Amino acid sequence: MRSGPRDTPQATSPAARFVAMALLPLALSSCGGGDEADPEAFCADIEHLREDDPFAELTVASPGEMRDAFAVLASGAGRVAEDAPDDAAVQARRYAEAVEALQDEMAGGGYDLTRVDRDRYRDRVEDYDEAATSLANAARAICGDP
Repeated sequence: MRSGPRDTPQATSPAARFVAMALLPLALSSCGGGDEADPEAFCADIEHLREDDPFAELTVASPGEMRDAFAVLASGAGRVAEDAPDDAAVQARRYAEAVEALQDEMAGGGYDLTRVDRDRYRDRVEDYDEAATSLANAARAICGDP
């Protein structure tokens, strides 16, 4: 079952649907092994993204709340990319870029889902979903299963 944003942005519950889809793949990861970068920090960053969901309490979000939640998500994605060991560096960078692209798309619509271009938004969500899944797989290999 796929949750998260659909092809058509809606005025109610966008944040909750987005985050359910967005962070679910990361929820499968926890800490455990790695290589020469800093796998412990990377695994902690992944766990932090999973546990501290900036969208969790948002069911109907104002543009300001959406902006703030995206800022928190982008910050976490940046930490993951910075701390990623070599085995996950490409996936972590791709994830951070997908978060940034989705954040930029939302910013272009004033963080109001009714004002974003539906096709571009859907494309950004699909890119994000792929990047999050790829990162979750890399994190699982490095950090182990929960």
